[in-house]
Amino acid sequence: MAPSINDQAVETLVRETCLLTGESLTSAIEIALRERLERLASERFDDVRRVVSELHDLIAEHDSGNPVTYHGFDEELWDADGLPA
Repeated sequence: MAPSINDQAVETLVRETCLLTGESLTSAIEIALRERLERLASERFDDVRRVVSELHDLIAEHDSGNPVTYHGFDEELWDADGLPA
């Protein structure tokens, strides 16, 4: 069963996109969803890369013989109840 669009504003956006691009409704929706998924994956990857970089810095600091200081990244990993954020 195909999904249906029950919101007039969304249908208008899809149709306007189709008029501008010459794409079918299905293609316009597919492309929009693929682009959004790519953006979300990229944002998540950036978050992971930042945490890995901070961990790398902590390891380097530890290996240099200096006392390790936590730069607050752990607050981003855990919520107030000690659960993963």
